[in-house]
Amino acid sequence: MSGGAGPVTAGSGWSRFRASRWFRPLAIAVPLLVVGAGLAVYLPWELARVAVPDLAGKSLAAAADELGSLKLTLQAGASTDLGLAPFTAIDSQDPAPGTRVSPNAVVTVASHLVDVTVPDLTGKSYIEAKAAIEAAGLSLGPSQMVVPSDLPADPTTIDAAFAADGITTSGLAPGSSAALTAPERAGAWPIAHQDPAAGTSAVAGSPLALTVTVPFAPVPDVGGQPQDAAVAALQAAGFDASGIAAGGVVTEQTPAAGTPWLVGAKVGATLRHQVRYEASASFPRAWMQWTGPGSSEIAVDSNARLPWSMTWWDTTAYGHVVVGPKAVLGSSATASCRILVDGKVVSERSATGTTPNVTCG
Repeated sequence: MSGGAGPVTAGSGWSRFRASRWFRPLAIAVPLLVVGAGLAVYLPWELARVAVPDLAGKSLAAAADELGSLKLTLQAGASTDLGLAPFTAIDSQDPAPGTRVSPNAVVTVASHLVDVTVPDLTGKSYIEAKAAIEAAGLSLGPSQMVVPSDLPADPTTIDAAFAADGITTSGLAPGSSAALTAPERAGAWPIAHQDPAAGTSAVAGSPLALTVTVPFAPVPDVGGQPQDAAVAALQAAGFDASGIAAGGVVTEQTPAAGTPWLVGAKVGATLRHQVRYEASASFPRAWMQWTGPGSSEIAVDSNARLPWSMTWWDTTAYGHVVVGPKAVLGSSATASCRILVDGKVVSERSATGTTPNVTCG
């Protein structure tokens, strides 16, 4: 058979494509597209990478800040106390300085604690000293408390004073010391001694031992005072009067007035309701009349010596009191009276003249 076309082969098709006008542009474009696609992936990745900084000699705190600004993470040794991070120096790092790494990469370091200067705690309170020790990169070591050597108190009183503040001691005498077992009570106590001494060098984190002076003060006399005045006086002297119940006047206090007592410790008091009548005048004797609390019976004293007073206990009711001269006076004079309930004036009057009669209640 003749006149038919021969079979089409791959080679003849490729030959025709290479001879076409599209071959050369595509032969140039395709490689460029491949290269461009690769660059599109590589360049953003490479541009996001950062060089690891040189951290040698820097503190862990400074290194963490610097790495954080580069979106890198610091990894210190497992035994590192991060509370002392500002008082460290880095010895080595991995990856090495200059290495380019991706964001969020971890930089592992080894470091050591540096030497710090021991602060001077003279004149500071215990709580101030604790803050200064921490700020200096040291730790608080075992602490002692010392009783003032000139304290005029025996061991029994001293132990009782500590017990009133919730601290157990046994036989402490003036000038003696013991372990500070209740540091939460010692916030305002002054520093008496420190070890190591101020100005010396110590490795960061080293313990600094303190000795504090226990403050004592005499208990003020609040006998006869109303509850609010007694509490105010005790608190002003530095004592805890929170256990003193409201109402009445102080008839007894524990410990007794003048007793050397631990500042901040509890002071107790017994209170009773009290009603008191008082009268005074510019003349020595007077005619008096009164009714007692809750009574309608009138009492009279026609020759009462002034100043005059009368007290009733365990009541808050009151009657009246009258004071005046025994006879008309030759010149002007003054007479006064007042009634107090639990130490507070509830009625007070005065009169002036040749017959200064006055009534309270």
